[in-house]
Amino acid sequence: MSIGDNIKFLRESKNLTQIEFGKIAGVSDKAVSTWENGTAEPRMGAIQRIADYFGVSKGWIVDDTRSSSSESDQTDNLFIDRYGKAVYEAAMMYASLDEVDRGKVTERMSILLEADKYKKVLTYGEKAI
Repeated sequence: MSIGDNIKFLRESKNLTQIEFGKIAGVSDKAVSTWENGTAEPRMGAIQRIADYFGVSKGWIVDDTRSSSSESDQTDNLFIDRYGKAVYEAAMMYASLDEVDRGKVTERMSILLEADKYKKVLTYGEKAI
């Protein structure tokens, strides 16, 4: 992954606009756009502000050869931040199922989500998925 890909991943993990992300990094939304599309790279000061805000290392942002365990830990933490620990744990349980049982879980969830009370959550909920 490139620096731009890493920055976009971080920004989207918190559902931030480029304007909001730019305020965190101390730059304009245009600068964020150029980083994400690969036409420019951020200066170290901006990288430090981004790293501090997201709780990642500067190396995580600039290194495109991160170790898979480090990347996995960061991804897990970002998932938990976005959706909460309960959803993360449910996703991990789902991931441990075989294909047949995943199909059963998906089928049952589809039935549940047809209920009116869940339709409102999916449409208007704060953490709608």
